[in-house]
Amino acid sequence: MKNAVKYVLLLLLMMGVNRANADHIFGADFYYTYVTGNTYTVTLVLYADCINVGVGNNPAYGNPKVAIYNGTTRTNTINLTLQAPATGVEVTPVCAAQLNNTQCSNTSSTTPGIKKFTYSSNVNLGATSANWRFRFTDTLGFNTNVTPNSWMYTGRSGSLTNIVPGSVMQLEATLDNTNAANSSPTYTTIPTPFFVLNKAASFNPGTVDANGDSLNYQLVAGLDGNFSIVNYVSLATATKPLYTASGAYSFDSSNGQLDFTPNITQKSLVVYKVTEYRNGVPVGTSMREMTFVVINGNNDPPTGQVSGVTGGIRKSKTVVQACQGLVSFNLNPTDANADHITITSQGLPTGATLSVTGNGGTAPISTFSWNAATVAPGTYTFFVTYADDGCPLKSTQTIAYSVIIVPPVRFNFALLSGATCIKKAAYSVTATSISDTLKLQVLQSGTVVQTAANTSGVFTDSLSSGIYTIRVTNSTGCYKDTNIIIDNPVTTQFLATYDLATCNQYSDGAIHVTAVSGTAPYQYALDGGSFGSSNSFAGLASGTYVLHARDANQCVKDTILTLNDSVRLSGTITTTDVVCNGDNNGTIKVVGASSAYGGPYVYKLNGITQGSANMLNLPPATYIVRAQDVKGCYLVDTLTITEPTALVSQVTSNNISCNGAGNGSIAIATTGGTPNYMYKLNAGTASSTPIFNGLGKGQYIVQINDAHGCLNNDTVNVYEPLAISVFNLAVTHPACADSANGSINIAGLGGTPAYTFSAQGKTSTTGVIGGLKAGTFVVRITDDNGCTKDTTITLISPSRISAAIGIKNATCATLANGMVTITGVGGASSYSYALGNGSFTTQTKYTPLAAGSYTFSVKDANNCIIDTTVSISDSLHVFTTADITNATCAGNADGKVTLTPAGGAAPYTVAFGNQNNFNNNITYTGNAAGFYNIWLKDALGCTGDTQIYIGEPDVLVADTEVVNNNCYGKTLVSKIAIDVKGGTRPYNYTWNTGKAGADSVLTGLENGNYSILVQDANGCKTNVAATLEYT
Repeated sequence: MKNAVKYVLLLLLMMGVNRANADHIFGADFYYTYVTGNTYTVTLVLYADCINVGVGNNPAYGNPKVAIYNGTTRTNTINLTLQAPATGVEVTPVCAAQLNNTQCSNTSSTTPGIKKFTYSSNVNLGATSANWRFRFTDTLGFNTNVTPNSWMYTGRSGSLTNIVPGSVMQLEATLDNTNAANSSPTYTTIPTPFFVLNKAASFNPGTVDANGDSLNYQLVAGLDGNFSIVNYVSLATATKPLYTASGAYSFDSSNGQLDFTPNITQKSLVVYKVTEYRNGVPVGTSMREMTFVVINGNNDPPTGQVSGVTGGIRKSKTVVQACQGLVSFNLNPTDANADHITITSQGLPTGATLSVTGNGGTAPISTFSWNAATVAPGTYTFFVTYADDGCPLKSTQTIAYSVIIVPPVRFNFALLSGATCIKKAAYSVTATSISDTLKLQVLQSGTVVQTAANTSGVFTDSLSSGIYTIRVTNSTGCYKDTNIIIDNPVTTQFLATYDLATCNQYSDGAIHVTAVSGTAPYQYALDGGSFGSSNSFAGLASGTYVLHARDANQCVKDTILTLNDSVRLSGTITTTDVVCNGDNNGTIKVVGASSAYGGPYVYKLNGITQGSANMLNLPPATYIVRAQDVKGCYLVDTLTITEPTALVSQVTSNNISCNGAGNGSIAIATTGGTPNYMYKLNAGTASSTPIFNGLGKGQYIVQINDAHGCLNNDTVNVYEPLAISVFNLAVTHPACADSANGSINIAGLGGTPAYTFSAQGKTSTTGVIGGLKAGTFVVRITDDNGCTKDTTITLISPSRISAAIGIKNATCATLANGMVTITGVGGASSYSYALGNGSFTTQTKYTPLAAGSYTFSVKDANNCIIDTTVSISDSLHVFTTADITNATCAGNADGKVTLTPAGGAAPYTVAFGNQNNFNNNITYTGNAAGFYNIWLKDALGCTGDTQIYIGEPDVLVADTEVVNNNCYGKTLVSKIAIDVKGGTRPYNYTWNTGKAGADSVLTGLENGNYSILVQDANGCKTNVAATLEYT
C-alpha cells in the first residue's frame, strides 16, 4: 500500500470513520450460472495485489453485496459467501522457482503477487424477465477483524496509470430468461496478465459458453460509484485503454482477441463486456475487469500460428476455412528466447481434439483434428494458451483461433435439350448456395473434359452423349458431385426385300426397304444418290449396294446390301505363269463352264473369241477372260500372267592380303529368277554356297542357275600385292653415352600402303622412330593388310664423360680460401665447365671457395653434360667454453662468466655483448640474468660466436595462512603459517615476537598484528604480515 494511502487510512481510523477501501484490487470476473427453475448462482471473483492487503481491507474477510434489479426496480440484495480456500489462491504468473518469492509470501520481494478470491451465493429470481440486472455495488463486506469494525469497499489499485486514482470497482451482469434459462460464459484465463515492454503481446479471456450461444465482445469503461464511469487520463480510452506503439493495437469483437505492443511501462485498467446472442437475440451479459501490467524485461512471449492445413484453407495466422468433413492443422509455437513452452486449450468445438507432442519442451507440436461432417455451417472459436518458463515472470499468451465451416455446395442440373446425331445435348447447372467464386468441372472416367468459373453460380454448356460427373467446387475446396447420363439418339434400323435380276447380263432387279426404328419421317438414298422419300429402287443389276436411311434427327444408317442373279454361269479359270524372264509360255484355261440355259459356250480373251477353252503361248500380261452361255449369261474374270524378274548377280572379290598368301575370295549376291540358286566357278562343281575361298590370283567365270534352270554368267578378277621391301634407310646415332636421342628413318615399298613402323616398343606412321639409345633393333614394317617385313639396325654412342677433381680445403670460415681444379675425360673433346648455375667456360680452376658442397658440370663437344659434387671443409673452427655463475637474487646484477677460447691459432680476442668491441678479457662480472652473445677472433683472423644464459632464482614470495582464536571459549587456538616460494632454500624466519630460525609456523598466539622477515640461503629477503582476532 502506498505511504499516502496508509496515512489516509490511519487518519480515518483515528477519526472513527469505519470505512476501508480495498485499493489493492487488480481485477474481477462477475457472472451468473443457471441452477434450476428461476434459481441462479451469482459469482464474483476478485484478484488482489498481495503487497497492499492489510487486516482492514483483506478480501478474506469479505462477503460482497450484490443488488438485483428487474429493469429499474430493485427486487433483492444478497451477500456472496467466500468460497474455499479462505486465504485465496495465488495466481501470479511466475516461474516455479519464484512461487515462494512473490509479494504474496515475501513482502520484501520485488516480484508482484496476485491472489484469487471467489465469492458466490444462490438467488431465486421468482419470475422471468427480459430485464434482470445483477449489480455488484463495490461493497466488499463488513470487517469485524478490526477495531472499530468497518465496511470494506473495492477501491481500485492506486497504481493504475490510465485512469484517475480513487475510483471504486462496480460490475454488472444482465439476463433475459423469458424464453429459456441462461448461464454466463466461463472465463478460462486468469485476468492478471503481465507483459514485457516493447514485446508484441496477445490476450484473450477464453470465454466458453455452455449454451452454445454466439458471443460478442466489447471493451467498455470501468464502472465507478453509482455505476458512473471512470475518468481516463492522457490518451487512454475505454476502447483503447493501453499505451502502445503506433499501429500496434487491434481488438476483434467477434472473439475478444486483443493484440498490442506496449511502448511504456504501465498498469492499465482493461474492462471486457461479453454479450450472449441466441438466434440473434441478446440473452445476457457479463463483465471482466483486469489490470494489464507492463514491465521491463527481455522475455519474448511464445506464440503459434496455423500451418499444415488439410481439409480446408488458411485464411490468416489464426483462421482456417474448411468444408464439412475432416479438417486438421498444426499450431506449433515458437519462443524467441528458446524457453520451454506449455500448451493448453479451452473451448474446443464438440468432437475436436488438440493433441500435443513434447509439451513443456522447447519445440512442442500441437495438432488440431475435427470431423466436421455433420457440423452446421458457421464460425467455431477456441482458445490456446502458450506459457513459457521465463523467470521470474513467465510470459503467457492466449490466442483465439477460428474454424469457419462453410455451407455445403448445392446445385441443380437441367438437361435443356437432348443429343442428336449432328449436335450435342445442352445443359445448365445452377448453384443454390453461392458464397464465393464457384468452379464447374465435368469429368468423364476421371478426366476433366470441361471447366468454368464465376460468381453467379449459373453455368451452361453442351455435351456429347455419355456418362459424366458434374462437380461444383467453392474457393475453400468443398465440392459436390452429381452423376448424369446423356443418352444416344435412337439408332435408325430398317428391313429390306429384293427382286432378283434374270442374270448378270440383265439389269431388271429391285430393292424395297421399310424403316423399323428412329424418328419419322425417313428418307432414303442408294450409293451416292440424293435422299428422297421413296423406299424402292428398280432397274438394278446384280451386285453390292450401299443403302442410306435418314430419320428426322438427321441420324443416318448405312447398310451394305447384295442383289443376286436368278441364274449364274459356273466354271473355273486357271493360269500358268511364264517360266523364265522374257519367255512366252503362259496359259489360261476355262474348266467346267455350265449354266441352266445351256450352250453352246463362247470363250473370249480381251474381247477376242477363242477357239477353245484352252489359251496357250501367252506372254506375261493382264487378261479379261469371259465365258457365256446361249442366253448371254457370263462368267468373267481378270487374270494376270506373270514372269519372274530377270536373274541378276552382283559378284565381289576380296584380293589376296599378302604376297604369296593365297587367301583371295569371291562372293555372289543374286536377285530375280526363281530361288533356290546354284553356283559354279569356271568348270568346277556346282554348289548352293555363294562364296568361294582360298583363291590365288587370276580371272574367274561365275555361273548362276535358278530353280527353273534360268542361267546367268559373270566374270571377276582376284589380285595379289608385291612383297614388302625397305625403300630407304637413314640412321642417327645417340650423341652421348646413355642418351636416348638416336633415331631411325625408314621407308617401305610393296605390300598395301599405308605402312606402320615399330621398334623397341615405339610405333610410327612416318617411318621416323626416335628417342633411341645405343643398341641393335629389329624394325618391323607392317602394311595396311597386316603383312610384315623385319630389318635389323644397330645404333652406336660415344664413351661416357667423367671429371678429374683436385681439392684444397679452406683455412677457416672467415677466410673462405678453398680451391677446386677440374679436367674432363671421355666423350667428345673439347670440354667446357660450369659451377652451379653459372655459364659454361674453359676455366678449370675455381678459388676462393668457402667450406660447403659445390656442383660442377662438364660439357663435351656433343653438348653431353655430367654433374659432380665437391665438398670443401674448414681446417680451423674457433669456439669457447664458459664457466657461468648465476645472479644470487632475482633482479641482482652479480652474475659472472669466465671464457676459455680454443680451436684456432692463439692469441684470441673476445667481444662480450658488443660485436664491435674486441679485447683480451676472458672474465666478465656484474651481469644480470639473461642471454648474452659472445664473438671470438684468433691470430689468423678466423672467428666464432656463441650465446650463453646467466640465470637467477625465482622472486622470493611469502604468504600466510591464519587460524584465529575462538571467540566463545576465548582460548588461544590461533596459528600463523608462512608459505614461501622462490629464492634459494633453506629459508630463515625472523618474527617480531623475537623468534628467529627455521620455524615457519607459530601457534597459541595472542590477538594482534605480526610481521615476519623471510631470508633465503643467498640473503635475499621479503616481509609478510598477519593479524589475529576472535572469530
